[in-house]
Amino acid sequence: MTKRLVLGAGLLAAALCSIWAESAAAGAPGITGTYRLVSRRFPDGSTAPTDKMFGLMSISGSTINFTVSVELQNGYSGTFSRILNYKLTPTEISETRVLSVVARDSGSARIDRTTHSSSGPVKTGKGTVEFLDPDMKGGHVPVQVFDAHGMIATFPDGTVDTWVRVD
Repeated sequence: MTKRLVLGAGLLAAALCSIWAESAAAGAPGITGTYRLVSRRFPDGSTAPTDKMFGLMSISGSTINFTVSVELQNGYSGTFSRILNYKLTPTEISETRVLSVVARDSGSARIDRTTHSSSGPVKTGKGTVEFLDPDMKGGHVPVQVFDAHGMIATFPDGTVDTWVRVD
């Protein structure tokens, strides 16, 4: 019984490795991992003080959990948190927002539990995955470029956030 169980587990592991290898060979993009915000550079070249910002993003095979708290260039600060279900292919990302929380240092907060789905195109390059966040609206939607080391988010106003992959 033990030999069959070990053999069965070994065959299952080999089959999964084969499926993952085929997926990677087919060019399926990947963004899974945990990322930490390490810097924010404003358009004028100044940077947010590291003690005034925190960001953590965890991306599994189907869920994105994102929280960032930063001091904005105007001196105000805000905390933004989102939970999304997502599907990523070599050509498209589709997201369904489950929860969005925006809190400002003025004391105002907005909690949005409405489910909202959106999608957008994906560009893949040598080891990179690039897309505009389809869930974000307005003129403050960053271009996000993921690679093996992390993610760079470049906003339309020139603000650049650098995220480092920590796992």
